[in-house]
Amino acid sequence: MANGTLGASFRGRVAGADMRGQLELARRSNRPTVSLKAAVGRIDAGQTLRQLNLPDILAGTVDAVQVDGRSTGETLHALLEQADITVQIKPANVSCSGNMIPRKVDVTVASAELAVRKGRPVTAALTGTLNRVPFDATLSAGTLAELYRTDAPLPVRLTLQAADVQLRAEGAVARPFHRLEFDLEHELTGKEIKGLDPLMDIVLPLRGEFYAKGRVSARGNRFTYEEDLRVGKSDLKAAITVLHVPTRPKIEGRIQAGELHLNDVTLSDGDEDA
Repeated sequence: MANGTLGASFRGRVAGADMRGQLELARRSNRPTVSLKAAVGRIDAGQTLRQLNLPDILAGTVDAVQVDGRSTGETLHALLEQADITVQIKPANVSCSGNMIPRKVDVTVASAELAVRKGRPVTAALTGTLNRVPFDATLSAGTLAELYRTDAPLPVRLTLQAADVQLRAEGAVARPFHRLEFDLEHELTGKEIKGLDPLMDIVLPLRGEFYAKGRVSARGNRFTYEEDLRVGKSDLKAAITVLHVPTRPKIEGRIQAGELHLNDVTLSDGDEDA
């Protein structure tokens, strides 16, 4: 102990990796203060998520994790509310695969930084590839105290830039996560709607600058998608429901065109050169 500060070094293992750190306890302005610095070696991403009782959506390894945090408070709840934490993650080979309406989505993570600020949502800044297209994304998911609650939906917000496509989404995810329930409202914009083809693994018979606004929700094995889309001078509305069943997904949908301009439609590959 020195100058009213108690410091302690520690070692351990987390997710099968070595961990080293320094913990300091002090009393400043008549309030307990805790600070932590820690470094973790190579870990298995999927194993770590399972130990934290989080969805096992990642595969691969992380080369290193650096943690720098501090907080002030008399109780555990107060410490969570006042926490100021930065986590830097250096992925070695981390990927995520999933299915959406019902296309497969492949994500690889090149870098990640997690930030916790007093009374503000936990935020993650990510870079990587989405279906082999480079992206930058920011994801926030409630305050640290809200993350520890299991009796209320978790608020989430996402911004993503991939090539000339920008996505903004906001909503909530139900807990426990294995219920597979969420509701998200989103806006999607881009200079050319063809930029969505590699991201969504589909080919849309449209071309031109676009703006889309809609809602995506899931309830167990039922996925619903509602969209208002403007491409060039054309306006379209879509409502799609996907029911995941053991044999193959059952898809029902309706697409309406309020106004459709042929210049915004590509009927075949030859149209591109016409």
